[in-house]
Amino acid sequence: MLLMVEVMDLARGGALYIQSNAVSSTAWCCWSRESSYRLSPDHGAVVEWLESRGMLWLEPHHLGFDDECEPMAVDLVSLTDNGRDGYEMLIERLRTDG
Repeated sequence: MLLMVEVMDLARGGALYIQSNAVSSTAWCCWSRESSYRLSPDHGAVVEWLESRGMLWLEPHHLGFDDECEPMAVDLVSLTDNGRDGYEMLIERLRTDG
């Protein structure tokens, strides 16, 4: 599955938003250094895709999200620690692997 990935700096503290558009569905995940985040239950394909690439563990968490969500993995920490270059590396990696 080819994922069109968009990574945006949501907060200068290091929050990211990953959006994947596949046919009519949109999958997303939020991550920040201050909080653990997650994505909604119907986006398991994206979770599996990211996990299959050996990525960082995130857990479902609060903020009104459904507790049925499974933890997911995203390789963000090492990349975001590198600032804007890290975001570009992440985008390139996901596009290449897609």
